[in-house]
Amino acid sequence: MEVDRNVKLLTNFEVLQLINSKLSSKKKIRSQQTLLYTSSKYLNSKTPCTVQSPEAIHAFSRAVKPFELSKVELLMLINHCPSTQVELSVVMGDLLVCISPAPNTVEHQVSRLMMAAIRKNPKESE
Repeated sequence: MEVDRNVKLLTNFEVLQLINSKLSSKKKIRSQQTLLYTSSKYLNSKTPCTVQSPEAIHAFSRAVKPFELSKVELLMLINHCPSTQVELSVVMGDLLVCISPAPNTVEHQVSRLMMAAIRKNPKESE
């Protein structure tokens, strides 16, 4: 077995796209079907990746570039889309924890960008 050294971090959105393409493929491998189905069910019901788009993710990545987030922090922000200051502080552990979110804090700015770019209210899209 050969190991591919071209390793890349994937967002939940990209994983869901891959799973959906495998599920809709005519070439189905029986041993993979349960894993694909349960993974798809989890991603569709428990993560915000169903309301994201490649354009929105790319726009968000560009918007937070000035904050010099690590790749892991950016990936966690995209995958989890934290909506409260507490959730955001957990994801971005290296930032100073602010008791009250002032409009000029990094957390407030990232949260505002997230709400505008990648976290859409599912009720709005109906």
